[in-house]
Amino acid sequence: MENVMETEEIVPVIIDLGANRRGELTEQTLMQLGADIKYMIGRMFTGAPINAMFKGTRSELASFGKAMFREKKYMDSYLRYGLDDPRTYKDSYRLKSAVKNFEKATGLKWPFK
Repeated sequence: MENVMETEEIVPVIIDLGANRRGELTEQTLMQLGADIKYMIGRMFTGAPINAMFKGTRSELASFGKAMFREKKYMDSYLRYGLDDPRTYKDSYRLKSAVKNFEKATGLKWPFK
């Protein structure tokens, strides 16, 4: 009998940040974007690999990366220090700034506010 080891395949996530710019933004697109970002953040916190492809301009991609980074930093501060710590306030401010830049660059609302 052969011992077969099954591996979990990581389904690729495709995030198109240029949908609004091209006039292709729908409610379904926004819902999918929110679900994909939630999935990615969940995997980031567990240290699991993420298979993702991003579409957009340089500024759209850069603003998305910065917002994701700031989202994780804020959540790390919150979990480590609590809401009333100055470090958490600082990370919250940086996250809000990154989200504002993301929304300006893409015309999309950041799904976690």
